[in-house]
Amino acid sequence: MALTLNNLTGFETGGLEEAESTSGSPSVQSTIVRTGDYALALVPGDNYAWSVLGAGSDAGQKRIVSFHVRFSDVTPTAGTYFFRAVNSLGASIVAFALYLDTDGDLMFEPNSGATTTVTNPFTVDTMHRIDILWEEANPGTFDLWLDGSSIISLTGQDLTPLGSVLVYN
Repeated sequence: MALTLNNLTGFETGGLEEAESTSGSPSVQSTIVRTGDYALALVPGDNYAWSVLGAGSDAGQKRIVSFHVRFSDVTPTAGTYFFRAVNSLGASIVAFALYLDTDGDLMFEPNSGATTTVTNPFTVDTMHRIDILWEEANPGTFDLWLDGSSIISLTGQDLTPLGSVLVYN
């Protein structure tokens, strides 16, 4: 099976020019990076939306996205969404979301259906790699790896409507 690389992004220019949209005060900083010179920094309430898939993605296609995340607090006073796959027509049309709960649990929330919980997977001030493979379909498959280990593997999920935008919160 061949894979097609549709898009690749990073913050090595030191700016936010690849953003579809932003809200709050997202920034590119050079203090805490995994590799290279820069990384995206978000505080609660910030959003960075990125048109990674391109308009008109075909239903039933499997998609892959990988990114690193670092939390300075893994048990925040208010839970927060840190990643959402949304429809390009509006941020309220969510295919799925990842949520950090106040007790440190990772929550996977599909478009419809049951939420899946992973108990306390993150460590404070540690860069964690998240790899996600999902199928834009109903029913579709969803797989999430954390630091190379599979922690969520689901079938029969409603992962529509996807559209084209990924949002980092």
